[in-house]
Amino acid sequence: MTNGVSGARIVNGGSVAPTVALAGEQVAAAALAIAAALQVEWVSDAATRYRAALDQALRAVAQTARSVDAAHSELVVHDRATALAGATRRAEVGRSLLCGAR
Repeated sequence: MTNGVSGARIVNGGSVAPTVALAGEQVAAAALAIAAALQVEWVSDAATRYRAALDQALRAVAQTARSVDAAHSELVVHDRATALAGATRRAEVGRSLLCGAR
């Protein structure tokens, strides 16, 4: 199932935190790819500019990783609260059906 906007996969019954965790994995993969790209052995003005651009990209990816981690932590709490609220509501509905509507 996808979210319909970006095509991102929705996992775990609509909980948001697992989807953000997947984004975190993609950010980590980007950091590894940039780090690998930094291993150029040639020396020139172009190589210097290339490394500078990759250093800047690596800093941006690191900031993104911190932001995604912080968001994930908050969303785990949100998902748990939402699940609890849903379970409470389902229990209330179940009791009303078993005991008769009042």
